[in-house]
Amino acid sequence: MSSKQLQTGKLFMKFEVGKVEANLFESPQFQNWFQRSVAIKLEIAELEQWLSSGKSSEEAFKLLSLNDETGNLLKNPTFNTWISYITKAYKENPYDAFSRRCRLAMMMKTCLN
Repeated sequence: MSSKQLQTGKLFMKFEVGKVEANLFESPQFQNWFQRSVAIKLEIAELEQWLSSGKSSEEAFKLLSLNDETGNLLKNPTFNTWISYITKAYKENPYDAFSRRCRLAMMMKTCLN
């Protein structure tokens, strides 16, 4: 069984899709499971496309609109996508890369103000 099949099975169980007794396709459990499953596949496809085109971590950061200074970056749902990209692209600890980026941003603010 592939890792994608295992992941799909885990989501199926998490959203309790198997417990639906009437019209599976209209149940909230199925809809939640299906949406999550599709979202994961789209994210994987996006990351693979970025990897094949050689996007830098900075380009990915901007594409995910993480450079917008409104709100809390760590609470932004696309932050995890960026972390996944760094992990795949650079084979490094993503939190080290994030820490470097934060230090650079703080230095730039200090220099520009």
